[in-house]
Amino acid sequence: MFRERSFVLGLGLGIIAGVLLLQLMLSADVQQEKANLIAAEVSGTEKQPAAPGGDGSSGIEELDRLKSELAAQKQEHQQALQEALDKQRTELEEGQAVNTLIRAVTIRKGMGIKEVASLLEDAALIKEASAFLQETQLDRNRIRNGKYYFSDSPDQEEIKKILLRDPLLSKPGKK
Repeated sequence: MFRERSFVLGLGLGIIAGVLLLQLMLSADVQQEKANLIAAEVSGTEKQPAAPGGDGSSGIEELDRLKSELAAQKQEHQQALQEALDKQRTELEEGQAVNTLIRAVTIRKGMGIKEVASLLEDAALIKEASAFLQETQLDRNRIRNGKYYFSDSPDQEEIKKILLRDPLLSKPGKK
């Protein structure tokens, strides 16, 4: 799940970078046209940029119009990109809030209660197996075989409750 979010985040950032580069290229083209126009004015030749629509407007007016259109588009794109980034950031934060440490312990047929406690100790769910057994007084006959999942750092009572339930109910996302 995290890898998919990383991919989506990377893809989104790649698209954002591409759009920004495109905006920079368009801005550079407008600046080059202005520089050419200024150079033509300084040299004394009245070189006018070609008007795209043939509407007869002067080159400076056309450049100003293009510049204002470009600035408006740039602002729209930046706003859309910011919204997309905020959305992805929110999704990622929600995903990280859900991503908790999950430990799995498999209890097999024929294992004794001391072996079960030792498994829990090896998985760092309890500090000491013998103390856990004394405090919880678990009966191996009540614990089913299967794979149990433990989220974060449950206390001894939560561990006991999980072990006494059906192993399928301990899967992440199931209650």
